[in-house]
Amino acid sequence: MSTNSVNLGSPRELSHRERQIVMLLREAKANKEIAAELRLTAGTVKEYLHHIFRKLGVKNRTELALRPDEQLIYEYRPPASREICC
Repeated sequence: MSTNSVNLGSPRELSHRERQIVMLLREAKANKEIAAELRLTAGTVKEYLHHIFRKLGVKNRTELALRPDEQLIYEYRPPASREICC
């Protein structure tokens, strides 16, 4: 067993919102871009990222983005736009 995998948490521990944030982070989006797409504040995204880092045992965005978790890959659909009609 490699020492790298010993402290890594399971992606199954992540909530739906946390998985969305991970997928957007892997698209090289900044916190502000993630926040805008998910209709959150940048501060909320930062808090989510801290929780994700802790849950998965990673230290930073790069480590998270490069982590090969098949369970994190899914089809993400941005929220529908809220256009006002007529």
